[in-house]
Amino acid sequence: MTGESELGPAAMQSSDAVLAALGLPTRGQVYSLALPRFTGMPLFGAHPPFQVSMYRTPAGLRGDGKQPWGPGNEVNLGYMAELVSGTSHSGAHVDALAHMTIGSDDHWYCGNAGEHLGDGGPTRGDGEKLPPFITRGVLLDVPGYRGCRPWTPVRPSAPRNYRRWPNTRASRSGPAMSS
Repeated sequence: MTGESELGPAAMQSSDAVLAALGLPTRGQVYSLALPRFTGMPLFGAHPPFQVSMYRTPAGLRGDGKQPWGPGNEVNLGYMAELVSGTSHSGAHVDALAHMTIGSDDHWYCGNAGEHLGDGGPTRGDGEKLPPFITRGVLLDVPGYRGCRPWTPVRPSAPRNYRRWPNTRASRSGPAMSS
């Protein structure tokens, strides 16, 4: 599989398919796929926690006697600076082609660990070359369908189960699916 395009399946989309996808919207409604990110947010157990720590605060600057931009002034100017630590898998994101591997050689869609993985990450199949996704989308309200509240741990669902869900029409080829 290492000879496949770093563009992934999006490279197989024709110009006609892009134009067809652009003609699908009828209401112009935008759905945010973003989720709030916060210290202690639920994540898959194999990922490091998402944390926001204060690096600088007005009180801390005064307490430490720091004056990063010179002596104090009449308005008592201060600032806050955060340190954010976490995985790129926190919240809404697109996995790169190199995210999941299989086999004893740890190969992925267009590369393998022996040839294409350095200390700075994958040299083939990272997210850098992925094109924009312009396709029909199917938004699945998993908590609503299962009758539970958002953030409730649920069993993963295989893509074959999407066809059973009402009003998804997900069985056609080519949709981008998000849950």
